[in-house]
Amino acid sequence: MDQKKIGAFIAARRHALGLTQAQLGQRLGVTDKSVSKWERGVCLPDASLYLPLCETLGITPNELFAGEAIAPEESAQRAEETIVTMAKDGEETRRRARRILIVSLVIYSLLAGLLVFALSVLYNRGEGRTNYIRPYDMSAEERMVTQLVSGPDDTQIFEFSVDEKYHEVLLTAMVISSDGEQRKTSIPLNTELTGSGRQTGLIAIQFSTEDRTEPSFRVSLAQTDSVSALKEALPITLADEWTYGSSGLKRAVTIEEGTPIPFAAFAVGEDLFLPYLNTKSAPEKIAENSETCVIFEISFQ
Repeated sequence: MDQKKIGAFIAARRHALGLTQAQLGQRLGVTDKSVSKWERGVCLPDASLYLPLCETLGITPNELFAGEAIAPEESAQRAEETIVTMAKDGEETRRRARRILIVSLVIYSLLAGLLVFALSVLYNRGEGRTNYIRPYDMSAEERMVTQLVSGPDDTQIFEFSVDEKYHEVLLTAMVISSDGEQRKTSIPLNTELTGSGRQTGLIAIQFSTEDRTEPSFRVSLAQTDSVSALKEALPITLADEWTYGSSGLKRAVTIEEGTPIPFAAFAVGEDLFLPYLNTKSAPEKIAENSETCVIFEISFQ
């Protein structure tokens, strides 16, 4: 997110409301120096202040993170861009942290026990694997931003890393009804992998059931500076009274060419059971314990 743009937007809204920095800070329980730092783009407000700040300035969370006013019809698209941008920024920070970790491991290589433990943890997160998909490790602030811009939708973010032999990403939505009937829909994401060197990217899935009758999902794939997104409705009719839960990968899974990997699931029913999708029996167990479920699979080829 562009801190300077967000800061300038906060300042503009404050001026429009006729508030001084001290008056805005007083309403939020912070000093005028804190407000000055926000407006100069030195730092962002604490995550706990996002909603109070938006309410005070009369703006939406989407507008705050975009740093500009947003037309209502553009809200969903801008929310998606905010989530993907936030995740990409966070991943760059984590890349730097991983480089520091590697240097530290070399320095303290004599501590064999600690080294073995650290390598074990890293392998479960995908390090040491050539091709993998794993859950995106969001910070507490990133989770809050995702929740704010997604609204009532449930958003899950995953990251992948593959070598140059992969050129395509294929998504499959498998709907399983309570009577065991299965319907599969294959969805090619409109982003071709470069096929040049190591390729990394992010997959975000938003599952929405706002109208409580026809659930829909939005899938976004971001690679480097390109973003491909699609939104589809699922052929499911839900009962008047229902609850739903979600589950996804809990650790890294090795990618094998053309082999589908279940990586996200959403189930509808009164007694939901959503185990780790890493287990082979997970799809069957989800179907057995829910009225209807949707399991998303991804394959690289």
